[in-house]
Amino acid sequence: MPEPLEIILRVRRHAACLGGSAAIGDAWLEACLPDLLSGPAPLSVEAGLRALYAAARRGDGPPAAPPDSSALARPFLALPVETRGLILLRQIEDLDAPAIAAILGLEESEAAAREDLAWQRLETEMERQPARVVIMEPDALIGLEIEVLVREMGHLPRRVQAVPDPAMGSAPPADLVILDLDAKPPLSPLGWLRHLGIKQPLPMVLLSARRGVARRLGELRDSVLLKPFTDASLQQAITRSLARGPVG
Repeated sequence: MPEPLEIILRVRRHAACLGGSAAIGDAWLEACLPDLLSGPAPLSVEAGLRALYAAARRGDGPPAAPPDSSALARPFLALPVETRGLILLRQIEDLDAPAIAAILGLEESEAAAREDLAWQRLETEMERQPARVVIMEPDALIGLEIEVLVREMGHLPRRVQAVPDPAMGSAPPADLVILDLDAKPPLSPLGWLRHLGIKQPLPMVLLSARRGVARRLGELRDSVLLKPFTDASLQQAITRSLARGPVG
């Protein structure tokens, strides 16, 4: 059995994910903590999560997504608390259907059916939310073709140069970077993010004509798209990287 402090910290982390920020999560945790600590039953992760969701449901609805939130966070926070919970309890807490049903106060069969609907709703919301895509491609023609394709996908492209872009500091954060690894200077993918003034890890699509480059990139190897590539393969790489999230 985990220690009470360990349980509270775990519930707090879950609350931040559920609410979209530490401030909202802490407010929900503060609302449920007195009842949780004074309850007759021993404190457990499941009891803590059950109390958290009860407190979250008493709120005024889904929190507004912060303006710098990612392409995944914005559609996720557009979902009701229970719908978000069905996704988080499975993906973050790795709980089975009976535990999820007990935490949310649902019948097990109802929880399973609603979980399928939760993923469908998230996919629908994601289709409504354009991703902000930074493109670093020194070849002007290739860069323009990528920009047009990204825009046709419904996303918001922005091309930058292979030198630090002063405007990046005041621009909204990107959700995805399409990066030509063959550009100069020869930097690692994470080095390129820092070079471009992007401070947080992001999903990436890495372009290269060097066939051996993927083997040297560890976890990032699945982000590599070899040149020459087709429009269809680039579209698949963009969609896959956005769904996978930051790596590294």
